[in-house]
Amino acid sequence: MNAFSLLNLSRNRDFMLVWCSGLVSWIGNYALFVALPIYVYGETDSTLATGLSVMANALPSIVVGQVAGVLVDRWHDQKTMVLTNLALACVTLAFLSVLHAPWWAVIPAAFIQSCVGQFLGPAENALLPTLVDEAYLGAANSLNALNNNLARFIGPALGGTLFASFGLTGVVIVDALSYLVAALLVLGVTVPAVERAKDTQAKINPLTRLACEWRSGLYAVRSSRTLTLSFLAALLVGFGEGFVSTLIAPFVEVMLGGGGPQLGYIFSAQAVGGVVAGLLLTGFADRFLPIKLLCWSSWGTGILLLLFFFYPFFLPYLWPGL
Repeated sequence: MNAFSLLNLSRNRDFMLVWCSGLVSWIGNYALFVALPIYVYGETDSTLATGLSVMANALPSIVVGQVAGVLVDRWHDQKTMVLTNLALACVTLAFLSVLHAPWWAVIPAAFIQSCVGQFLGPAENALLPTLVDEAYLGAANSLNALNNNLARFIGPALGGTLFASFGLTGVVIVDALSYLVAALLVLGVTVPAVERAKDTQAKINPLTRLACEWRSGLYAVRSSRTLTLSFLAALLVGFGEGFVSTLIAPFVEVMLGGGGPQLGYIFSAQAVGGVVAGLLLTGFADRFLPIKLLCWSSWGTGILLLLFFFYPFFLPYLWPGL
């Protein structure tokens, strides 16, 4: 991504509206992502309960995420983004009604919110190419990656600070407002008329078509050794990430004596690492085989995670973890 491409994209009003919309909504999302496990662990003192809240947020990506993209392809991208953001604002406010209920009431709320959110990413990915010239698509994707890392940097720190000051109520309100702002930003986008590809399967039952397309994607993975290995690697990484996401809040509280702000700082430090790595990779990633980068990064991440979770036994301070 060169300066000329960045300048052209920054002058593209519609692209910048979508970009800012994603940034705002992701900041709110990451804020709640940090605050919810802290809230559940504080209410229950149970890693099992914390794990269930994390699972409720992750499960829709498996159940709903597989079909969300297929459905979004049939809908108007801008309207899908606007309505999804509005729906997320409403669903997020539902967390306020469970604050005085038993702790497990947050699980269905988190599950429903995550289900609705599965439609946002595919709609944004489909909308962006209609707003940007083909020559700038690479730069636009790079800016989108920067968008996500900026949100990872700001959101967790904001969520931890808000939770320490105002509890889960403050985080929920800010998250809901972020979705409302995102919806307004997307509403201002002028979408060019794009002719959709003719649907040659219009007479087939929609559920049958959905199943056929799902099987086609699965077959594409199975028919390629590289895709199969990548799929299995992602599965293993996701399995391990489930442990980290579940235990990170109790770990910070018990082993480091911290709370919401400290957990937010850790997630924000991860985001800084993502930004730095992204900048470095643009310079030398093409010199290596992707499979080698995947292997090296997996080994490196595993070793660093072991160091991260064991160092407090010898040095119980926050700064080495950061």
